[in-house]
Amino acid sequence: MAYLDKIKELREGSPFLKERRSDILYITACTGQKRKDDGEIEACKRYIGQSSKKMLDFYAKEGCQILDMYVMSAGYGLIPADKPIREYNVTFSKNEQNESWMNAPFRREMAEKLSLGDDFKKLLQNGYKLIILRLGGNYIDALNYGAPKGGYDTIGVKICYLGNDNKIKLSDKENSTIKINVDKDNRTKNGRSNYNYQDMIWYEFFDKNKNFPTNEIINKITNATKVEELLK
Repeated sequence: MAYLDKIKELREGSPFLKERRSDILYITACTGQKRKDDGEIEACKRYIGQSSKKMLDFYAKEGCQILDMYVMSAGYGLIPADKPIREYNVTFSKNEQNESWMNAPFRREMAEKLSLGDDFKKLLQNGYKLIILRLGGNYIDALNYGAPKGGYDTIGVKICYLGNDNKIKLSDKENSTIKINVDKDNRTKNGRSNYNYQDMIWYEFFDKNKNFPTNEIINKITNATKVEELLK
């Protein structure tokens, strides 16, 4: 089955967006490594790649009391982390049919089939105060293909990146973006990829602050400019 047809099959019954339960939304990337269980299991348990695993495990255990989490999936689009999903074999970096991911028309069609732009706009309008993006360049590119002219309207929500130079197209970029700098030497010394490192940092932060009120957690993030401040 061709990849774009596979999207249609997986996304039957979409959109999958849920009502907001927290003021914080964390969006993480899907992973190529997945549990092979038959049937459907929750996304936070299906994806087992190291780049997202710590935060997905945290959410499965207790994070739903602190934040909303979505996974950006190359098969399903934007899905709540507790949505039951089937096993599938496509990612944003490669897929079983080997279509060219450097082909701009194909990527645009992929983003359209996944309804990434429309669903991200709906999440921005959902009343979140803070949205954390733990996404790599291919994922940011896919979201940007669906962005409206002039960029996404954040309507007062802050968009937070941890050491990521890839940016979502925003209508109010200067006042909407929070960039927390990563100590690249420390990351390299610990032998971690950039996204494994980000996953570890966010896990340590939320695990440490899980008993604080949401507004205090948001303030700690919005006031931090580097990882050392985030983990005080």
